[in-house]
Amino acid sequence: AEETQSDEPLATAHMLLGLVSYVQESDVMAAADHFAEAVRLAWEYHAVTGQRINRAILRHLEEWKQAGEVKASRTICTFILQNGRQRLGNDYPEALQEFESFCESSLKLKQFPGDDTPTMVINETSESQ
Repeated sequence: AEETQSDEPLATAHMLLGLVSYVQESDVMAAADHFAEAVRLAWEYHAVTGQRINRAILRHLEEWKQAGEVKASRTICTFILQNGRQRLGNDYPEALQEFESFCESSLKLKQFPGDDTPTMVINETSESQ
């Protein structure tokens, strides 16, 4: 992919649009789509930008999980993994490692998109949606 100066602000814009989609409009899929695009743009721009965008998105997913919005966090994390693999291919394998780790350890997903259908282990006491 050809890098341009607009990639970094565009990645940040998609991350913010993802936040607005989820927080103000309760549109989980729109949020997930914006987040996945933010990850792609950021990693194609520069690894440091990619890591910064990843951390910002993961921080929000963790906050939403802590607030009892486990299902939304799972859906978004799964979508980012699935679409990240399609959008990035094998160009930036490190781009999705943090999301895989978060899905596995924090959200208790046993399998990831691309491996097969995700198998979710749901802790009923923390599931609110």
